[in-house]
Amino acid sequence: MQRLFYRIWGAIKKSKVFRCGALAIFPFFARPLHFEDGKPRSKFLRLLKSPWITPTIPAVIAQWAIVQVTEIVLFTKINPHDISLLEMSEKVSCFSKIAGWMTFSLWIVVTYLISIVSWLFYNALSCFYKKLGKNAKKIPLQFFVIKTAAVSLWLAVSLKVFGMFYEDSHGDIASMSKNIAIAFSSHDTAVVVTFLVVGLLQHAAARNNNLGLLEIYSGDRKLMIATNICVFASLFLLLIITTKFL
Repeated sequence: MQRLFYRIWGAIKKSKVFRCGALAIFPFFARPLHFEDGKPRSKFLRLLKSPWITPTIPAVIAQWAIVQVTEIVLFTKINPHDISLLEMSEKVSCFSKIAGWMTFSLWIVVTYLISIVSWLFYNALSCFYKKLGKNAKKIPLQFFVIKTAAVSLWLAVSLKVFGMFYEDSHGDIASMSKNIAIAFSSHDTAVVVTFLVVGLLQHAAARNNNLGLLEIYSGDRKLMIATNICVFASLFLLLIITTKFL
């Protein structure tokens, strides 16, 4: 009986759905020191199997979403009187696949770029703190790769949900907005509960992030606060620069 249980559990751990779920809860449990060389890895992290390829999980979901949205857009924009139904289906399928693979590739590239920039930023701060005589450890790149992939997973799922609403509305944004408003008004309790859950999840992720920084800085709360201020200031500056050029 015990052997059967371990076989079932092993099959579950190898499934893509399980790995997707493990990646989704990464921001709430994993910390940088779980990736430090010479220390035992967290059991939770072992469930991800190959951490370096975790960005492919949200990339696949985003690919599905873009294919779905592209097909709806093309089917509603192409005039069926100009070409046959078979030819239209082939063109829509071809363009949607191209859009999907472009999204998949771009999603992975952007995930790794954000991970590398974050890694350089945090480790530059650690080097600066060390020059000030503070105890600060460097954070491995692998941590940022998985963390960025986890955040992008939630974004990809949101994109997929948008695709489902868009498909139900047959590509009509106004109709989709109306359907969402009706759904919110008829399930107001569920909406309130959803927002509360999202708020609690954000709080849990932020708390785990701060605890991870405290471990990196040997319990120095001033360094943790300084790091968070630098992060928010950098993001605000990036937002100003982006809006100015756009």
